[in-house]
Amino acid sequence: RMINSTLSQKKLLIIDSDLRPSNDKTWCFWETGSPPFQDLIHKEWKRVEVGVDNTRFTESLRHYPYYCLRSGDFQQKILSTLNAQPNVDLHEAEISDFSSSSDRAIVNLESNENFSAEYIFQSCLSPWNSDQDQPDYPLLQHFLGWEIELANPLFDANTFTLMDFDETFDEGIAFIYLLP
Repeated sequence: RMINSTLSQKKLLIIDSDLRPSNDKTWCFWETGSPPFQDLIHKEWKRVEVGVDNTRFTESLRHYPYYCLRSGDFQQKILSTLNAQPNVDLHEAEISDFSSSSDRAIVNLESNENFSAEYIFQSCLSPWNSDQDQPDYPLLQHFLGWEIELANPLFDANTFTLMDFDETFDEGIAFIYLLP
C-alpha cells in the first residue's frame, strides 16, 4: 500500500528482523467476489463443517468461499514488488529502540546503526504491559498446525472443518480446525 500511496515519491527504508520468506503461517478468510492476492490463493473451500456433541453440521458457503494464503507465497510477492521499486531499500536487522530529535525520528538498531527520517511507521505492537489493567474478557488462543500427507484420500477436499469441539477438554474451549 505504501508504494501505491503519496509515499511512493519518498525514499522508503523497510527494516525487518528476517526478510527470508517462510511458510510458517497461513491466513484464511471469507470473501465475496475476487479475493485480494487472487494469484496467491493456495486453497479455496466452498463447504464448511462444524462438529458439536458428536453431531456434524455441513453447509454450502454459496457466495462466501473460504480462502487460504500461505505466508511464504505472500512474503515472496511483497519482497519481489518492493525490490523492483527504485525508492525502496530493505534492511534486515533487529530494532532496539526509537527516539527523536527536534525535527527527526530515529530508529536505533542492535548493531548500533541509526537511521533518521521525517517519519517512522512502526507496525509491531508493543508487548502487553502488566502495569495496565487486565481486559474484562481476556482471550488466550493457541493454534498448533500440522501438515499431513496421506497415501489415500480421507477428507473431502472441498469441505473444511471450522470447529470440531473437543468436549473432554476441561480448561476452556478446544476444537479442531481442519483444512484439507
